[in-house]
Amino acid sequence: MTVYIYTAKTYTVTMPKLAIPLTDIQVRTAKPKDKAHKLADGGGMYLLVNTDGTKYWRLDYRLNDKRNTLAFGKYPETTLTQARDQRKATRELLEAGTFDSIEIVTENTEYL
Repeated sequence: MTVYIYTAKTYTVTMPKLAIPLTDIQVRTAKPKDKAHKLADGGGMYLLVNTDGTKYWRLDYRLNDKRNTLAFGKYPETTLTQARDQRKATRELLEAGTFDSIEIVTENTEYL
């Protein structure tokens, strides 16, 4: 009698961390800490909560292999929905290759 033993190799595939979208309650109740901290919303956008309690919407993106940050405004002047709309518009411009941060700021002045 012959016994065959098969050993399966396990491969670890690391997937990117997916950010769970923020809710309005999470944004409203975000408290300052000893150091500034970020609350991720996904797609590179996050809420930066400073030590003095001010909250800023930011978007990290890569252009020409360089990391950049774009500011969308302060919370609550710029709401979560407005920031997401700006993120979507920025991503569309980046994908089209026609991105210019000055253009984005002038187009979205009603949010600032």
